[in-house]
Amino acid sequence: MRNLTTREINHVSGGAYLGEDGKIHNDVPEWQQVLDIVKNAIYDFLNPIAKLFGFELTPPGSMVGASKP
Repeated sequence: MRNLTTREINHVSGGAYLGEDGKIHNDVPEWQQVLDIVKNAIYDFLNPIAKLFGFELTPPGSMVGASKP
C-alpha cells in the first residue's frame, strides 16, 4: 500500500492545495462553497431567535450527537 501525497489528502478532505503550477487550487465546487455560505447565513439568522425560545441550533457542518471534549 502506498502513501498518499499531500495533494491527495487535501483533495479527500476538501482542502486547498498548491498545484504544480505554483497556484493554490481548491477542489470544492463553487456551488458547494455558495451552499455553505447560505447555510451559515441561515444559522446566524435563526440561532438568536431560537435562543429566545430556549433552543440551541446545531451549527452547520457539526456532527449531531458528537460528544463535546
